[in-house]
Amino acid sequence: MKRQAFFQKKNLHHRLFTEKKHKATDEVLKENIFRRNLQENKTAMLRDFSFSSIVFPIPFFTQLPYGTSMTSQSLLTLLAVWICLGLCSCVTASDSSSDLSKRRRFTPCPSSPNCVSSYATDNTHRIAAIEAQGPVPEVMARLKAAITTIPQSTVQQEDGNYIHATFRVKFLFIPFTDDVECLYSPEQSKIHIRSASRSGYWDFGVNRQRVEKIRRLFEKGVTSF
Repeated sequence: MKRQAFFQKKNLHHRLFTEKKHKATDEVLKENIFRRNLQENKTAMLRDFSFSSIVFPIPFFTQLPYGTSMTSQSLLTLLAVWICLGLCSCVTASDSSSDLSKRRRFTPCPSSPNCVSSYATDNTHRIAAIEAQGPVPEVMARLKAAITTIPQSTVQQEDGNYIHATFRVKFLFIPFTDDVECLYSPEQSKIHIRSASRSGYWDFGVNRQRVEKIRRLFEKGVTSF
C-alpha cells in the first residue's frame, strides 16, 4: 500500500514537472517566433523602402522608379537635398526687386516666419522702427552707411526718403537673396523698415538679426561707406 502511494506521488511530481517544462518551452518558442517575425518585418520594410514611397512637398522633384532601394547614407543625402530645395521653393515671401522699386511702399509680411516689418502687428513679424531725427538727406546718408557696412549688401534704389537694398546670404552653400526696404518719416521721427526672404519658409531669425544690426550701426553713427 505504501509502495503504491509512493509511486503515485512520484508519477504526480513527474507529470507536474513535465507540464511545467513543456509550458516553459512553449513560452520560449512563442518569444522566438515573435522575435523572428519582427525581424522579418523590419527586413522586408527596409528592402521594400524606396524613393517612390516618399511624398515631397516640392512640385518639381522627380521621384525615382519604384523598387529603387536606398541606404542610410543616401537617406541622409536625400534629407539634406530636401531641406535645401524646400528653402528654395516652398514659399515666396517677397516680391522681386523690380516690384519693390515700383510700388514704393511696404507689402504686408506673408504668413511664413521669414519676414519682419515695423508695420506688422503680430508678434511673429513685428519689429520696432528705427528712431531717427533730422533732415532727410542726413538721415538717409547715415542709413545708407549702416546698410552698406554689412557684407554682401547692395543698395538697389535710393529715392528721397526711401531705400531698397538686397543682401546675399548662404545656407548649406546655396546663395539666397533677401530684400530690405526703409522709409523715413520725419513727422514720426522713425525709419520704418521691412526685411524679408525672397524664398523659403524659415529664415532662422536672419531678417530680425539684420534689422537689429542696421539699427545698432545707425545709432552708432557710421558715416563711411
